[in-house]
Amino acid sequence: MKRYIGQIVVVWGALVLLWFLFIRDNDPYIDREAEFKQRIDSLRQEIQAGKAKIASLDSANHVLDSIVLKEKAALSDIAEKAEEYKQKYNEEHSRITNLSNDSIVSEFTAAFN
Repeated sequence: MKRYIGQIVVVWGALVLLWFLFIRDNDPYIDREAEFKQRIDSLRQEIQAGKAKIASLDSANHVLDSIVLKEKAALSDIAEKAEEYKQKYNEEHSRITNLSNDSIVSEFTAAFN
């Protein structure tokens, strides 16, 4: 019986040894560390490229924001002038509307003299 158990242990030991020598070396998942490191490096490069693109877009955004602020300031000035002209128009319109026909004719002829 001891001999039989010893033979089983030796056979199992030989099988384990053969598995480590031949089958385990052919396992595709054992030596993938280099592949994973390369993938990590390429992903880091993609991240850096993305960060550079984000920085570029941020700077373009800041430039465009400053342009928009300048344009808003110019438009507010134009809006103020437009409001002044509208007020002058309304005053002149109401003045002309309240004039009599003779007064309108006399002002019209005086404007072309």
